[in-house]
Amino acid sequence: MSLINVSQLVENYSILTVHGKREAYVENFNSIMELSDTLIKIKAKKEIVIFEGNGLLVEYMNEDDIKIVGNIEHIRLVEVSH
Repeated sequence: MSLINVSQLVENYSILTVHGKREAYVENFNSIMELSDTLIKIKAKKEIVIFEGNGLLVEYMNEDDIKIVGNIEHIRLVEVSH
């Protein structure tokens, strides 16, 4: 069994933090793939993060992090290989 270094895990995957149904943060994201008030699709390090709901919008974004707000009904993660 090999041990995983936490810093390697953070570098290789995105970190998703959800606060109820009203807001979510994605750390280590790459780009926005699709954007509407009912669907936001984000390309992260090794996955695609899909937010579905109503009144969705990007409240904050910088080169690594993004904050989604609105009525979040579903979050799906799709792992992609590079």
